Formats: sequence, C-alpha cells, structure tokens
Amino acid sequence: ERPGNRYAREGRGTCAELALRDAARAWACTQGPRASKSKQLGSSQLSLPENSVLIYAPAAFGLTVCMTATRLLRSCVETLVGIVLLPALLLIMFPFHLVVSPLIALGLCSSDAAVGVPPALLAWRRLPYLIPMVLFVDLPIAILFFPTHLIEGLFLRNPLILAVYNLCRRASQLPYHVPTLPDTESGLHARERSRANTNDGARYRGHDSIWAALEGDGDKVRPGDVRLISLNWLMALAERGDVLPRRQDLPEEAFLSSAQLRRIEQGARRGFDLAGFAEALQRFGKEPSPSSFLGFIASFFGRKRNPDRLLPVISVSYCWLEAAHPDREGRQLQLLSRKLRGLYGGRGLLGACREYGFSDMGVFLDWSSGYQKDPALWRGWMADQALYAKSDGALSEQQAADRRAYEASRTAEQKAAFDRMLSNTMDLWYAHSAITVVLLTQLPDELPAGFDQSRTYDTRGWTTFERCSAELAKSHQLQVAKWKLVIDVADEGGCSQRRLPTTPARMAQLLAGCRFTNGADSSLVLQLYAKTAAAVLGTV
Repeated sequence: ERPGNRYAREGRGTCAELALRDAARAWACTQGPRASKSKQLGSSQLSLPENSVLIYAPAAFGLTVCMTATRLLRSCVETLVGIVLLPALLLIMFPFHLVVSPLIALGLCSSDAAVGVPPALLAWRRLPYLIPMVLFVDLPIAILFFPTHLIEGLFLRNPLILAVYNLCRRASQLPYHVPTLPDTESGLHARERSRANTNDGARYRGHDSIWAALEGDGDKVRPGDVRLISLNWLMALAERGDVLPRRQDLPEEAFLSSAQLRRIEQGARRGFDLAGFAEALQRFGKEPSPSSFLGFIASFFGRKRNPDRLLPVISVSYCWLEAAHPDREGRQLQLLSRKLRGLYGGRGLLGACREYGFSDMGVFLDWSSGYQKDPALWRGWMADQALYAKSDGALSEQQAADRRAYEASRTAEQKAAFDRMLSNTMDLWYAHSAITVVLLTQLPDELPAGFDQSRTYDTRGWTTFERCSAELAKSHQLQVAKWKLVIDVADEGGCSQRRLPTTPARMAQLLAGCRFTNGADSSLVLQLYAKTAAAVLGTV
C-alpha cells in the first residue's frame, strides 16, 4: 500500500512519520522470537527503542525516495511506449497498408503494363517499390521493437532498480505485529507442507534430479551408483545376436556418461515453446502493458531448443526370465530390438529420437545399470528362498561354499551402490515426466526350461510398480517429438493403454496379488510408490 494512501486512510502522522513506522516494523520483524511483549507492534500502538528516530529516519526517507523515483520512472517508460511509439507506428503503417499495398499487390503500381496474379505479386520487389516498403513498414517496426526492448532491459528489468523497488515494496507492506511462533506439536505449517510437496513434485519434472542420480547429490546418491548404456550400442548388440552382460562385464564404450548425455540434450532441435507462450500470455493477462504484449508476440514467433523438455533417457520395464539372469539366451533383447525398430513407420524409436535432435539415448536396464551378482555362480537350490536364508550350519558344506561364492561375486561397495539405486533413484527412472518408458509386456516365443507361464508381466511386483509409476506424470501430447513417452511393444503402433493414476491404496491391493522373486522387495516397492504418488499427484 502506498504511504500517502495509508496516511489519508489512517489519519495520523505525516508521510515521514508513516515511513518511520515502516522502518520500525522492519526492525521489529528482524528481532523475531527475541522481541519481548513490550516491543510488540499492534495496529493502534507502536513501541520504538530509544534513539530510533536518529537511526531509522534516514533509512525510511531513502526507501521512500527510491520507491517514488522507481515508480515514476516506470510510469514514464510505460507512457512513452504506450502513448508515443505505438500510435506513431499505427499512423504510419495503416495508411500505407490500406492504400499503397493493395495497389502493389494487384500490379496497378508496377513499372510496366504487367497486371495480374501471380506475376504482379512480385512487382513490389522492384526497387521503386522496395524503398517505400522499407520506409513505411520495416523501419517503423524496428523503431517500435528495438527501443522498446532497450528501454525495458535498461529500466524495467534492471536488477538494481528491481531490487530497490522490491525492497521498498516489502518495507511498505511489513505487518504491525511480530509473527507468532509455530506450534511444535502441530508439525509443519500448511504453507511449509505445500512448499515441501512442490519441491517433491519438482523432483519428477526437473532435469536436475536425473543429473544428480547419475553424478551424485552429495548425500544419498554417489557418482556411479547408476550408469546408462547407449541405445546405439544396445541395438547393435541385439543385431549381432549377443547376450547383454551384467554391468561389471560391460565394456566402457557401452555406457554414456552424464557429460555425453548433456551434449546430446543440447543438440535437440528447436520448436514452438508452448510453456513459454503460456507464461507470456499469463503475464500479459495479469499486467497488461506494451512490454508484456511485445513479450507475448515474441513468444509466439520464438523457437526454443528442446521445446518438449525431454531427456535423452529411456527406461525399460521387463520381466526377468530366471532368478539369476533376466535373459540368458538373449531372446528378450532381440524381441525388444525388433519391436523398437518397427515403430513409427519403420523409422524406429531411435530414428524418431534422431529427428528430434537426440543422436543417441541412454538406456536404463536394472541388469546393466546397477551392480549384479555373477549368474554363472548361481545354483538351482538357491531358488528356494527359505533354504537360501538359512545359516551355514543348516546347509551342507557345498551349499554354504556355493552361497559364499555367489554373494562374493558382488563386492560390499557394489552392493551398497545397488541398494542406493533401489532406494533413492528407482522411482525416478519410471515416474519422471521427461523420461521415455518402454514396457516389454510381451514375452519371447522361446522361454527357458521350467519357466512358470503364470508369471506374466501383469502378475509381477516390480513391473506393476514400473508401469503404474510411468502412468503418473507423462505428457500425452508432445509438440515436436514424434514418439510416445510410454511405449508398449505389444502394440504395433507403440501406444500404451493409459489408465487412471493408481493411488497408494490401490497399489497395495495390486501388489498383494503379485509375486516377487525376493519377497522382501514387496514392502520396498510399496514405500517407493507411496512416496512417488504423493509427490506427483500432490502437485497436479
């Protein structure tokens, strides 16, 4: 509220005294909980410390002068743009367009006898008619746009002027009372809870969370806990008919580093920025002005790199065909490669990504992205979880030795990295709005001996979690990218039947009917999904 308005309404003191009260309120708020009851500021009483006039009067006077000067400068600029430049442009352009342009378009003003369309449409390109076009069209547009943006950049967007203006505005809006302390027994305030939910939801929209999952966040995630493999390399491996090894046995050229992924992201093509257009429209609706109108026009014609805000990352949701190895014969990899190559009219998913500007894609597969045990040391009796969990004394000497060798195939540090991947990043790879998820819901024609046919994609716990997570925050329509963010390979067009978002309570019911190779994963999966759904659905 302006000091002059408040002075007229309250009817007490001068403007200088009112500014002094504003400065005193600023001092009182900085005291926080240390302020005693005698220093509290009410709407009808104001207690100041001794010598406060000498201390705060210059500050209040300076803030008032800066605020007045800033508002006056902004009003002058808005007046110059809205009253002088815009009408001048209209007075110059409209007569020319209404009188001269139709004659040129019809060929009536051409330098020869050529009349008609389309030859006459090119008559304006000749020198006698190029000059008026430049004088009455191009130059007025340049006069309007360039000085307007220059003035806005120097004054309306100047950080120093904006900082002074915001400081003055906050000083004039300080409350009369000291903020009350929060009730420690009531938990977070509603505003703090809302801010926390917003931050959690941003985890599944912003790109920083993915880079932190790859590079480490300095707290729960360390660099190298998760690595992504190259889609180009993976497709070439499938074409050769080879089997995908575990992470520890992969060559270094199979991986894409975070630096490589960042460069791939920066190579995305330009397109219409719908989000930026919506922001400019919202700004123009809230604060109509020539500057906001020009920003709205610029956003309509502007083109932004990576307009769909996608990440060059693909997560694959699939079934493990065996307890120790997901695809020992490589048939699932060949099925995945064949399906991805046949998408989008034969271009394939990789071709569609290249059209968008992504030269390659990083692929998340838990088998190759996280540290795994050596499947060669697996023994058939280990499938019995109850037997495998027994002590060495309850097992035969050979069984105990086999189990020790199998567990030792992954070091303690690698196991800790794998556990961090499950607990802190597994939700990101499927629920993040900028990551493409491929659902390998179809099983290969040839399955390993003894495979349980009842263990389909929909009856498994981890795949249920991955699919429901992918259905939470993905965009249904992309502006430039020509692929779906959730791809079901069982569908010839690569589409997925999108269902309503699954609530945590519904997820608990679904997991109760699903099967896990490791029964201990059930509680972990439910906790992960509850955290993910609360963050994503809480910010919709």
